[in-house]
Amino acid sequence: MHHYSELLDPLKRLVKAAGDQILSLYKDDFAGAQMEQFPVTQADLASESVLIDGLKQYPDCQILSEEQAEHSINRDSKYVFVIDPIDGTKDFVHKTGDFSVMLALLENSLPVIGIVYKPVSGDLYYAVKGQGAFLENLSDQYRLKVQPTSSLQDVVLLISRFHIADAELYLNKTLHFHSTLEMGSAGLKMCAVANGAAHLYINTSSHTGEWDSAPGMLIVQEAGGVVTDIDGNPLVFNKERPYNTNGFIVSDGSHHQDIVKHINEYLKSS
Repeated sequence: MHHYSELLDPLKRLVKAAGDQILSLYKDDFAGAQMEQFPVTQADLASESVLIDGLKQYPDCQILSEEQAEHSINRDSKYVFVIDPIDGTKDFVHKTGDFSVMLALLENSLPVIGIVYKPVSGDLYYAVKGQGAFLENLSDQYRLKVQPTSSLQDVVLLISRFHIADAELYLNKTLHFHSTLEMGSAGLKMCAVANGAAHLYINTSSHTGEWDSAPGMLIVQEAGGVVTDIDGNPLVFNKERPYNTNGFIVSDGSHHQDIVKHINEYLKSS
């Protein structure tokens, strides 16, 4: 395995190439339920094909993809690439622009490289373990830092524009957060916390996959934030079933344990 820094540039180019494939289909007009599903499926497959073909040059690494999640990989492998060809499919269909291509490299089940790319804007978020988190686009590059909050009333909570979970509604009402911010893609929400645009993202679902959390988690951590499951425990990757069965909480770190406590109080009472 190469040194992580040497891997970063070719992996960034690969993720951008996958994004280009998505954009070529995103520009098409589509309407109706069947027509909506067709382009997102095609874009998923096109993006995945680019990613997997590019990652074949690293034969000592296994590949875990959302589109092939049920296929067995060698869980004993030291290195695993975790990829999500399109994160935010509803946003792709509704043309909000809030979808991303995501990639993480796990070493011994922990992310050491994380990349989240937003094709529509060209924003590319990335982190290498121990080297900080960054955003680069066509005009600039800068280091990401979370923005700590002094009280829960200062917190901006990230939510999906297509649904809001009961736990999110409860916390927003009882803790009197400052505001909510609608955004698509789990990865982009994580990057919004890393970038200081928001402070909290909660996902209580047991159905998200490691591809939804691994790339963004490292970016948040390297920006000074915190990512745990809903009980406050570290996320575990490269599991036999690659899902976040106990959800996850992403925050700037200021009030993380308070959030964990309130979520668990709500879940026990509901």
